[in-house]
Amino acid sequence: MMKTATAIFTFLIVVGAAVFFFWSRSKRQRINSFWDVVRNPDAMPDLDDFHKYVDEAATSLTGSSTKIAQLVDYFVFEAKSSRDAWTELRILAKLGNEAYPRALEILRDPSLKERLTLLTKHENSTIPDVPISRLCEIFGQDAAPPKEAAALLAPYLHSESDVIRQSTALVIGSIAAADSLPDLRRALTDKEEYVRSYALMGIQRAIAGDRIVESYQDEFFVLVAHM
Repeated sequence: MMKTATAIFTFLIVVGAAVFFFWSRSKRQRINSFWDVVRNPDAMPDLDDFHKYVDEAATSLTGSSTKIAQLVDYFVFEAKSSRDAWTELRILAKLGNEAYPRALEILRDPSLKERLTLLTKHENSTIPDVPISRLCEIFGQDAAPPKEAAALLAPYLHSESDVIRQSTALVIGSIAAADSLPDLRRALTDKEEYVRSYALMGIQRAIAGDRIVESYQDEFFVLVAHM
């Protein structure tokens, strides 16, 4: 019993020392503005400060379509992955539908399609990264995605990439527009299980957000029931 207690006590000391080390290291890093945190999330002392910086960043950007567009472009085209740009995504989430105009502009521009579908493989990851998936993440936050996005994303359901199809299926499902029923039928019968699952998760989000028009609820029910 004594040995067990000693081991637990020793473990707690080690954990405490490790926590203090990383906390104190983060405190030593210079943070002059919220953009320092955006560039280097490791500089964050704690989650409270992180949320504070995200709030300040969103507040400073709100109302400025140019600056928001720059942030959207960075997140979609320049970030290596959404994991590396997690801070930017949280800021975009705070901005809500203010980030949608630029995201829609990107989808409307046919000259950007090649860049959007460029697959990149990273070390320590079996899933390739692709800009269109990051753009879909912008539409996947708390604010209801715009209906126009469903039609603009529909062509990507024909992509050879499973990653692209599942990202777009999630957004199209979460919009659950009546015009998207054929597209969702395609996604729900996709050969890849993940694509089918993401489409279904999207429809679940639409149900939770009460986004399905009442007159089409039966058709959506039949669509899912036939899976």
